Amino acid sequence: MKEKIYANILKVFMGSAGAQGLWVLSMLIVSRLYTVEDLGIQQLFISGASLLASIATGRYELAITLPRYRFQAANLLIFAGALSVFGSLLIFIGIIVFNEEMIAASGLKKLDVIFMPLYAIEICWYMLSYAWLVREEKYAIASKGLILFPTGYLIMCIGLSGIKMPLSSLVLSILLARGFEILYYAHHIINDLHQYSGKLSLTGIVKLGNEYIDFPKYLMLGGFVDTAKNQVIPFLVAAFWGTIATGYYSLATQCLAAPAGLIAKSVGDVFRQEASSLYRKYHECEMLYRKTLRCCALYSCIICGLLFVLSPVIIPILFGNQWEEAGRYIQVLLPMTALGLISSPLSNVYIIARQQKKYIYIQFLGFVSSAIGIGVSGYSGFDIEIALIAWGILSIGVGSISIYGGIVVSRGRCY
Repeated sequence: MKEKIYANILKVFMGSAGAQGLWVLSMLIVSRLYTVEDLGIQQLFISGASLLASIATGRYELAITLPRYRFQAANLLIFAGALSVFGSLLIFIGIIVFNEEMIAASGLKKLDVIFMPLYAIEICWYMLSYAWLVREEKYAIASKGLILFPTGYLIMCIGLSGIKMPLSSLVLSILLARGFEILYYAHHIINDLHQYSGKLSLTGIVKLGNEYIDFPKYLMLGGFVDTAKNQVIPFLVAAFWGTIATGYYSLATQCLAAPAGLIAKSVGDVFRQEASSLYRKYHECEMLYRKTLRCCALYSCIICGLLFVLSPVIIPILFGNQWEEAGRYIQVLLPMTALGLISSPLSNVYIIARQQKKYIYIQFLGFVSSAIGIGVSGYSGFDIEIALIAWGILSIGVGSISIYGGIVVSRGRCY
């Protein structure tokens, strides 16, 4: 079992490493072709779409690894996919009605706001596809898709640079790149679903939706709050310190997302699949949880220690002197990121153990820490770096609670 886990982690790690490497390369090129403000606008678009996507699926993507039989998971996949389309259409209608207000609040172009629901659907289908491939242990296919996304983004960013259009070039680039990734996943998943065509039915789809009703009941609000604690930050930064500060923040978080993505995708996804299997058999996974905790802690200390020392020097060299401020943002965000690299992959244990109610409280605390750290600091007139430090201190406390609670839940006491 140990050899299998490590082999699966290696597969996802290689795909994640390639994807993150390409993403960093794309940032190197984008930072030269586009302005700080352009990157800030893209970040606001992604954050808005991510907030919408967090509620569009009803959080059913988190349940796909749980059913005992594959045909049940297939029914659940179809249900969640259809639900995401319906949810995004409702959101689109809301955006059309309140279009002017959203443009004024976000600072985005009209078409950028209108296309948010489309990117939200793409995010939903990406999450559902990836969850299915993890359940089926098709880590190689999942990893290739991870690489395809930044590759498509890089090509589109270069091709669209300098072209004037109603839709922002970076926004269109990320829309098309995510679409390429989804088409690749769909090609493989449709073949899988064809095997269970005789067991797919409207009755089965509705039955699975009702069986896992706790996911939208408890996790939809929790998922929105969990997403909001990070994705609302760019809007607060733009409101208090301007779009240029949002651009610096965007580059800093994308640089930090590289190591975070490696651990979350390679360790976290394999942990979710293996822990789900253990819970189905033994109703506990404490040994696996503690082993994964030690693994994440080791990676976190090494990666974040190196970034803290090197980021102020490397950022201006790689991206240009105009991005030097982003290097200071990275240093400020690193302590919070270090703990997040540990707590984020392990938080899957709350879902696996059906402890959604408990996780909602942790997610709400995370959102409050964001609102207080950034919102109160900005309203009080403090510098953005002070605001990021305040947010980081509060987030470290929330992450520690999440890790300790995960240890208790992994013992199966609350199953």
